[in-house]
Amino acid sequence: MHWIEFRIHTSGRTLIRNTAPDFLVHPVPIPAHIHYELLLQLLERQTLNAINREQRDQIQSIIILLRKAAATQKQVEQHLANQGIDVSYRWSLNQPEVSELDLPTKT
Repeated sequence: MHWIEFRIHTSGRTLIRNTAPDFLVHPVPIPAHIHYELLLQLLERQTLNAINREQRDQIQSIIILLRKAAATQKQVEQHLANQGIDVSYRWSLNQPEVSELDLPTKT
């Protein structure tokens, strides 16, 4: 990701300020955590009980990947929060998205 760097020269000193690009002013849409939890509970409570041992290894791999994805998303959220960028948890694809009309215009 590229950040915009401002250099301000005052009294012989240079102040550097990094800011997010204009397109990150709006909250970043990401899946709500419940989506991971729902999939994990379904796989652990129902799917694992309905399959044979060979298939269990494949489902266990999916469960591990989902846990890693959820943990990675939390790291991304923390990184965005540290940069002062809000997130918008999405429950559905039908939620309104940030459109080009909402984005700031370049001057």
